[in-house]
Amino acid sequence: MTPLKSLFFPNKSRFPPSGGYSVPVDGPYVVKVQARDPANPKKKIEASWGPNRIGKRAVIDLNLKL
Repeated sequence: MTPLKSLFFPNKSRFPPSGGYSVPVDGPYVVKVQARDPANPKKKIEASWGPNRIGKRAVIDLNLKL
């Protein structure tokens, strides 16, 4: 999706596709993504962010690569 389009349309590859979630200030917060390895379905692969604290009115976009 182009940056201009992303201002007007929800992005289906994002979670959530539009808007976001409010979380209490501080934390610490951890985000983990886990999936099965396509090359070896018995093996799990994961990526994580954190632990981090979140400041007041922060907007955070995460890109986790598996």
